[in-house]
Amino acid sequence: MTRGERSQATKENTRLKKTNKELESKNARLDDAKYAALNEKTVATNSVSALMREIEYLRKQADEDRSKLENLDSKKDKFKTNLDNISKKIQDLMEEKNADKQTIETMREQAKSNRKVQNQLTQETTKLEKERDKFSLEAAKANSNLMQMIEEVKLKKNLIA
Repeated sequence: MTRGERSQATKENTRLKKTNKELESKNARLDDAKYAALNEKTVATNSVSALMREIEYLRKQADEDRSKLENLDSKKDKFKTNLDNISKKIQDLMEEKNADKQTIETMREQAKSNRKVQNQLTQETTKLEKERDKFSLEAAKANSNLMQMIEEVKLKKNLIA
């Protein structure tokens, strides 16, 4: 192998190493994105659990308030003002409960969206790996053709000489 051929092979090797490093870097970024999505999913799941506990607490609180309302009903004339305040408090709790339900639904939609993004990233990774394999095969074929042509040139030079 001549010095020029070695130089060219070294350049080709360097280029392939660079391409490989870029692909590995891209793969690492995709893995990081995957783990970030999984972490977001875990955070969302934990938030949903916390909200469920809070809803249960609010339900118990609402039940206690209803019980108080039944007791206050018998003393309606004396405690009319207090009854109105507690009714307003129950309404606020119900609004919070509805807001919590909406938040849970939003988090579910976000989880679905995260799963879709994860699937897209997986497909993109597969596509990139296939392209990498295709380009590697083409590079190997081109290298083989180059070597064959170099041998033919040497033979022709020998024949001419």
